[in-house]
Amino acid sequence: MKDSLAGEVSSNQAEARSLLAYWAALHDLGKCADCFQGLSESHRSTLKNYPKPDASYQSHAFMGQAWLGQAFVGQGYGATRSYSPAFRAAQIVGGHHGRFTPINHVEFRSPLEAVPALGDGLWEQQRRAILAAVHELLGAPAAPKRVSAAGAAMACAVVILADWLVSQESFLVERIRAGLPSQGDRASLQRHLQDSRVVVPLLLQQAGLGRLAFKAGGFVEDFPFPPNDLQSSIAEKLPTFSTVTQGCF
Repeated sequence: MKDSLAGEVSSNQAEARSLLAYWAALHDLGKCADCFQGLSESHRSTLKNYPKPDASYQSHAFMGQAWLGQAFVGQGYGATRSYSPAFRAAQIVGGHHGRFTPINHVEFRSPLEAVPALGDGLWEQQRRAILAAVHELLGAPAAPKRVSAAGAAMACAVVILADWLVSQESFLVERIRAGLPSQGDRASLQRHLQDSRVVVPLLLQQAGLGRLAFKAGGFVEDFPFPPNDLQSSIAEKLPTFSTVTQGCF
């Protein structure tokens, strides 16, 4: 799985891991817009210095996808065709709620013009600041030379799973109690990232996403009747197959 995914985004495992972490960290960047932040009345008063675009509400996933296309181009992602790395990486972010939304060339080339709900001015400055901070914190992953359709689908699945895991209320409350960064400086953000990485393995374990472990025994220990030929074949050959392939996952 790791090798397959790395190959589909034209990188080795280490580079693919950095890219996936980067894309996952940007999945909610579309929330940096008035039409989303203004949904909370308690936040509305804090947005007085931010322009309120004369535009209707848009899905934050779609807004993130539209905005990140050109942002990725600026980081060296190729953008010559609709299946370019910039297009595909942006769609990975846009698909994090399980639905891919088509993006046309106008939205891709001029997101602020095509999607006014994004907002300009301070909103644009804030999005660029978030992008730069996340890119630096995650080791400034190099732009992929290509992202295949299969690679984009697998990467999107990982982003969706990661989003679900860390969005659990129990996990969020725990992280808040542990202390969120009081400042937006690199040192405090780096500490928060490191602390989160320490507790994530337990989150994966609690979700049952570790390596499968099979109890000792066979078919006759689990069922009160003898196996048929197919069941016998699986019982005999599957353990050997698992031993041979476990290094691939």
